[in-house]
Amino acid sequence: MTYAEPDAFRTRVREDLSRAMQRIVVDDMTANEAVARFDMSDEDREQLARLVDHELLALNENNHARYALTFNQFDRWHKAQQPAEQRDTP
Repeated sequence: MTYAEPDAFRTRVREDLSRAMQRIVVDDMTANEAVARFDMSDEDREQLARLVDHELLALNENNHARYALTFNQFDRWHKAQQPAEQRDTP
């Protein structure tokens, strides 16, 4: 069995990735806003913003804790992402 090599960038920025995800979910920021003040090169900041956008698409009730998000934080954010007509239905 062969294993894929770990993503060096993801490993290096894992704490920043988690902080960015928290800022987006809790503080209602965009990916670019969430990473704007991180102490890193512009290239890394852009790559991190793309990674954050990718992770947001995969964020769900089974993996929110990987970013130190509570279920309630995730649930509130997730519901806010739904179109209004879907939010109002039971």
